[in-house]
Amino acid sequence: MPIAEQLKQRSGNLIVEDLHKSIRPVRYSLPNQAQAPLSTVSVSWKWYDQSQGVVEWTFINDGSQKESVILLRNGYYFGGAFAPVYLANSTPLCSTCPGGSGFGVSWIYTDPTQGGVNLVNGEIPPLMDGLPEDSAPPMAPVQFPNGQWLNFAFIFTLNPGQIWSMLEGGFSSITPPYPQGVYPVSLGYTGPTCVGYDPQRVKDWDTQTGTSLQGYSPNPATFNIATVKALGAPYDVLPFNDPPIQLSVCSQPNPQPQPSPNPTQCIDDILKAIATYQTNPVEATQLLVQGIVCILDTLDVQPNQFLEYFLRAHGVTPEQLLEALGQYDVDKLREEIKKWL
Repeated sequence: MPIAEQLKQRSGNLIVEDLHKSIRPVRYSLPNQAQAPLSTVSVSWKWYDQSQGVVEWTFINDGSQKESVILLRNGYYFGGAFAPVYLANSTPLCSTCPGGSGFGVSWIYTDPTQGGVNLVNGEIPPLMDGLPEDSAPPMAPVQFPNGQWLNFAFIFTLNPGQIWSMLEGGFSSITPPYPQGVYPVSLGYTGPTCVGYDPQRVKDWDTQTGTSLQGYSPNPATFNIATVKALGAPYDVLPFNDPPIQLSVCSQPNPQPQPSPNPTQCIDDILKAIATYQTNPVEATQLLVQGIVCILDTLDVQPNQFLEYFLRAHGVTPEQLLEALGQYDVDKLREEIKKWL
């Protein structure tokens, strides 16, 4: 049975499986409980279903104030591997997810968003108490003290004295969880934020899980969300090639202006091709190709109509060229023809 089906049977939610097994080696020297000196939140784990590689994480806030933290474990921050898959397969980004939730993962939105987590009175709300099988934390981009960004990380916010648990799959007796510390984060910039991701994240998810889930689209995309700043946390991320975070709406690349073709030149090239085809077919073909590109850049003409009503009528184009042209739409046709020049 595919792992996705196994996980669905446990609860209404899909289970997060954020352990990345190939990019970075696991660190083996740490115990199964760790606590960063700067945080009053501690974390521990136990097997939930060892035969299926599923563990249960438990967070406890022993302090007297609400606190938000990120978890460094197994060499990178929890949520830092396959977040685009979780977000794309959870409400509110996915309206057809199983049980209306999917993984149950959400950005921390700046305004109330149906099916998502949002700021409350300008603050990150504490995690909702519930069964570990049904629990998942929200997510935010993280800025580290060195100024660098991590595009995705789970944000765990607990009230004083709160105990909160969740499940994570993908482990084994050979690669168990190794928590390395929890680090406090504070609320940073909030508002339109452009967040993209390396498509390799999704490919790695599919390879490890045997599924074919997708990341969110478009990539990058603009979300009205909160970002956080890590306090005293080491910058430690998986080596994915994510685009830089933009604290604004995604900027559109400025297309390079293309010179407008001269319609007269289009006709001249085609007529010259017709005139020289019998004596110099190579030159005629080059001229004809230039004329075709010129026509397609100037007029709203479908390739099949152009070929049928003009080129074939004159019989001046080599049959191989005609057949090749007929297989492409305008954009592909233009790209392919220019390769032949």
